[in-house]
Amino acid sequence: MSACRPQTVLLTGGRAPATLELARLFHAAGHRVVVAESLPHHVCQGSLAVARNVQVPAPNPDRAGFLAALAAIVRDERVDLVLPTCEELFHVAAGRDQLGCAVFAPPLPQLRRLHSKLQFIRDLAARGVAVPETWELRSPADWAALPAGRPVVLKPVFSRFGLDLLRATTGQPLPATGGAAGAAGFDFSRPWVAQAFVAGRALCTWSVARGGELRAHAAYDAAFTAGPGASVSFQPLDHPGLAAWVRDFARAEAYTGQLAFDFIEGADGTLWPLECNPRATSGVHLFAPGDGLDRVLLGEATPALATPSASAVLGLAMWLYALPEARTPERLASWVGRMAGTRDAVFRWDDPLPALSQVAAFGDLWWAGQRAGTSAIAASTRDIQWDGDL
Repeated sequence: MSACRPQTVLLTGGRAPATLELARLFHAAGHRVVVAESLPHHVCQGSLAVARNVQVPAPNPDRAGFLAALAAIVRDERVDLVLPTCEELFHVAAGRDQLGCAVFAPPLPQLRRLHSKLQFIRDLAARGVAVPETWELRSPADWAALPAGRPVVLKPVFSRFGLDLLRATTGQPLPATGGAAGAAGFDFSRPWVAQAFVAGRALCTWSVARGGELRAHAAYDAAFTAGPGASVSFQPLDHPGLAAWVRDFARAEAYTGQLAFDFIEGADGTLWPLECNPRATSGVHLFAPGDGLDRVLLGEATPALATPSASAVLGLAMWLYALPEARTPERLASWVGRMAGTRDAVFRWDDPLPALSQVAAFGDLWWAGQRAGTSAIAASTRDIQWDGDL
């Protein structure tokens, strides 16, 4: 049980397995959990850890309706804390003063700087932090001006899950992206970055900071992913260098909120930050009841840094995405090793219904992706994603 008084927590973003994990952690600590979600089916439905699920308007087309619905939930359920988890975070931050209770999210201008894959790198470079060379692309002239012969990764300035990530070589033609209207060619209707390709090991972190002080931290490798970016297998990684890097960043930003980073660790041990996600990510799955994460999120002054003690996989995603990519005997053996004896972050015998809800939700997203000519992963954020407006 938590040392905090029992509180009511409103989690937004019930579609994410990380949200289900947080709901279970809060519930295990004696708190009451309410979940707000705009999708009709989501993974938190049916969970015994959730006292009430509420469907709300989607924030992307109807931010005012979304915020009004949240304010009503806060009032009716006597919510103590609103904790956004997915990209609806940015919409919540934009209207935090309307909600009538504590909101665990930084101010929107700070979130925008961190979410931008261009400004994040520029800010680090200005502080003297080692970063991959990164250039803004707004026109064919920007691409033509880059030094030739450099392998780069192309990605939109505002994007998520590695979606739309492309590989290219400077001095050669840009790859086609379909354009804003589906025409062949590169889509310059939105800003992109070209980032120098860095070889090495892909690492991820998820942390919580308050007042610039690191209060919870987890690190893991990106051994198996759904598509190019989203990890689906999680084992705690003891990496003091990553913890020190995140601690320094939180202090420099005087940060309060959630922080997640993608890194490449070079052969010489250099940590190259690629991007920041200032929201919940799958690092949440590494925490277990008793690790103190609930106390950190609720603002209790804990004497020690909350660190993870669990490992997990997203079982459905491991079967659907990771297994088809395990094309060598070594890779298949690694997949089997990750699956064997590791808990599924969604399915639990004492809380089984979310696993069924997950299948229904994935079916909805797959069909939505088919109708839109895109993937289920891309469809999963269309109604909540945020691309930089202020």
